[in-house]
Amino acid sequence: MTEVTDEQRALLRRSAAQSIVLLRNEGNLLPLDATKIKKLAVIGPNAKQRLITGGGSAEVIPLFVVSPLEGIEHAFGKDKVTFVEGCRCMSTSVF
Repeated sequence: MTEVTDEQRALLRRSAAQSIVLLRNEGNLLPLDATKIKKLAVIGPNAKQRLITGGGSAEVIPLFVVSPLEGIEHAFGKDKVTFVEGCRCMSTSVF
């Protein structure tokens, strides 16, 4: 496996962050300020899923994968985040 430098990791992180598209950011709610958040609820079974997609020429094999819940817990602290499954998925297959 090829070693990723800190500079490459920073570039990849900036690229990923800048590629996120928001539908609407009413009242400038986002990005959330971790210093102002007391508690944060994450609801839904897919929050724990580490899913990557792509196929054919679009396939990318990442060095590591983080679930939405893991990313949120890292950004805000596990003590501030409450996870609730909310509902159950009928199938674990993507298609």
